Amino acid sequence: NCNLKNIAQALPLALSDFKTYLPYYTYGHILSSDFSQLLCPYYIMTENAVLEISSDMKRSILHRDPDTVKLYRSDLERIFSEGRSLMEISHTLENSLSLYQNVNLSPSSILSCLETMPCFTWSVPRHLLIDAAQKLLPPQSLPELFQFFSRQPLETPGPPVFFSIEGLTAFLETGQITGQMLSYLPPLTPGERLETLRNFIGANGKNLFSAHLLKLDMSFSDKLYIELLPGQKVLFCVFNPEKQLRFVLLHEPSLYDAFSDFFGYLGSPVNSYTVEETNEIVERMINQYLLS
Repeated sequence: NCNLKNIAQALPLALSDFKTYLPYYTYGHILSSDFSQLLCPYYIMTENAVLEISSDMKRSILHRDPDTVKLYRSDLERIFSEGRSLMEISHTLENSLSLYQNVNLSPSSILSCLETMPCFTWSVPRHLLIDAAQKLLPPQSLPELFQFFSRQPLETPGPPVFFSIEGLTAFLETGQITGQMLSYLPPLTPGERLETLRNFIGANGKNLFSAHLLKLDMSFSDKLYIELLPGQKVLFCVFNPEKQLRFVLLHEPSLYDAFSDFFGYLGSPVNSYTVEETNEIVERMINQYLLS
C-alpha cells in the first residue's frame, strides 16, 4: 500500500519537534513505481534556491537561478492549490487536549484503539486523575476537562480496545502508566495498582470499553496510542516524559480504510482474547502478584 508507506515516512516527522511540518496530499494517476523511477523525485525549496534530491538520497542538484526557482515555486503553489492537508498536528499539552475534545465528543465516540496498556482513565482511583489534571493543566482548562470525563456514555457496548501483555505486566511490576494521559502520574503504589486493575475488570465489557488482550506478537511503542474515530479519522498520540505531548489527526479516506481493516484484523479470535478471557487473565495476574 503506497499510502501506508508514505504515512510511515510522514508520521515520525509529524510526531517530532518540527513544529512547522505539515504534509499535504493530492490524488493522481501516477504510480509509486513511476515516482521512484524519476531522476530526482524529491526537492527542498527556499526563497532563493531549490535542491533536487535523487530517489536513493545519494545525489542532488542545486538551483540558484531566479527564473528556475520561480518556476519551481509556481509549480509548488499549483500543487498546494490542488492538495489537502493530510493531518492536524498539536505540539503542546493544552492544544492537544483541545484537539482531542473537538474530535472525541464522548467516550462512546471511539470506534477502536490500540495501546500498550489498557486505558486506566476510568479505573484509577479518582483522586489520582484529579491530581494529574491539576498538575498538568492551567486552572482555566480544568472545568472543561472534568466535564468531558464526567459525561455519561451511551447505553451501548463499549468500543474494542486492544493492549499487550507486556504493557499489563510492566504496570503491575512498576506501577508506571505509559502511552496515555496518566503517563504523567508518578508510579502507583501496590495498593493503587490492585485497585486500578480490579476497577478495570469491573468496567471491562460494559458501556465504557471492551478491552481485549492481544495474542498477536507485535512491536509497539509504549509511548504510542492510536484511536479510530468517526468521520474517517485516525488519531495518533505520543506521550513523552516531561509533559511533552504530540497529537496527529489523519483524515484521508484510504488511510482510514487501511487502519479500519487493521483493527478488524486485531479483533479476530486468532489475534486477541475475548473480554471474558481478558478479565480472567488479569484476575490470575492479580492473584499471582498477591502471592509473590
